[in-house]
Amino acid sequence: MIYLIYGFQLPVIKKTLKNLISKCLNGEEINDFNFEKVSSRLVLVQDIVFDAMSLPLMSSHKVLVVSEPYYLSSEKEKTSLDKDQDYDKLVKYINNPSEHTDLIFFLEAKNVDTKNEVYKAIKEHGKIISQEVLTENMLMSMGNSIFVKKGVKINENALEELVHRCGDDVAKFTNEANKLCLYKNEINIDDVKIMVSLRLEDNAFNIVDALINNKINKALKIYYDLRINKEEPVRLIALIASQFRFMLEVKYLISLGYNNAKIADILQTKPYRVDRTLKTTFNIKYNQVLKVQEYLFDLDYQIKSGNKDPYYAFELFLINFNDIAK
Repeated sequence: MIYLIYGFQLPVIKKTLKNLISKCLNGEEINDFNFEKVSSRLVLVQDIVFDAMSLPLMSSHKVLVVSEPYYLSSEKEKTSLDKDQDYDKLVKYINNPSEHTDLIFFLEAKNVDTKNEVYKAIKEHGKIISQEVLTENMLMSMGNSIFVKKGVKINENALEELVHRCGDDVAKFTNEANKLCLYKNEINIDDVKIMVSLRLEDNAFNIVDALINNKINKALKIYYDLRINKEEPVRLIALIASQFRFMLEVKYLISLGYNNAKIADILQTKPYRVDRTLKTTFNIKYNQVLKVQEYLFDLDYQIKSGNKDPYYAFELFLINFNDIAK
């Protein structure tokens, strides 16, 4: 059987791979005779075909995992192997695979190239397993498992705050949970706020919220803290502009009579983000948001053109926000 496992959260797809290997081997312990792993960056596809066709020694079945199959990713890249790759041979094998080998392509990527001939062959003759969308409930469950295994207690509010601060970054979530386990045996929300830093996206939202609510000093403090951590103003400008653009979309959909849940569904985001944005939108008008968007677009251009110092220009934007949004 031929499989393709792909996704952008490595811990998630690694777990999927582990479960699939166990299933393919019927629970047998992995050894040198029934399992092999190769990298597409080091091995030609025709050599992978040769390995897949070779009979397993001292075993009736084997699993061959092909990591980093870059040719299946939507983000194209060139490697030194490209000129020697025989993709036709790989496609022919996928169309008529060996019965004694399970061939698993394992790709860490958000999207795949659906027009690629290898992908088309796998889709027709094999099975494609994409990373499932992680919900907050799934992350909460994952977090509970981590803390229970470590013998650490964490209350629900603290766990919710941890999920919020890590978003859908499973690797960060796992690392931060393990760090908290080393910190104390009983974790509360204050511990999470002390130990786990906010994502840059959340800091950008907090800056926007402070500006709209005329708390310029608070916005400046957040910016100064981020500057200490060497965050670039250009990146902040992009995130803040994105938040204002999201605000425009929410305002428009609200005017059409949609509720929060429907807006979250239309914009493909979490209801929590819509709820937070709505609380802010009441204090700023549609045309004011447009003015801010236009200013940020010009500011980004001026900085990237070298006409303005990024740190000084961004600080002036924060200080003069009320005049900009008039």
